[in-house]
Amino acid sequence: MKDFIYISSGILMTFCYLFCGVPQIIKTFKTKSAKDISIGSVGLAAAGHVFAIVYASFGHNNFWTFVCLLLRGT
Repeated sequence: MKDFIYISSGILMTFCYLFCGVPQIIKTFKTKSAKDISIGSVGLAAAGHVFAIVYASFGHNNFWTFVCLLLRGT
């Protein structure tokens, strides 16, 4: 079960981080303005952070994952 959580959180983290910019791009094209930020982008980035924490917690030797999370901020 631990390996399943580790692998699935890694896959979900990667998916969230890869596609967190897509909602912002779509919103910018629809509104023809980049004033506002898309809630979808924020949601996917936040979900990516949660999955990254789970991934780092269940894995072995994930010191650098924790460092990147701390340096990235938000």
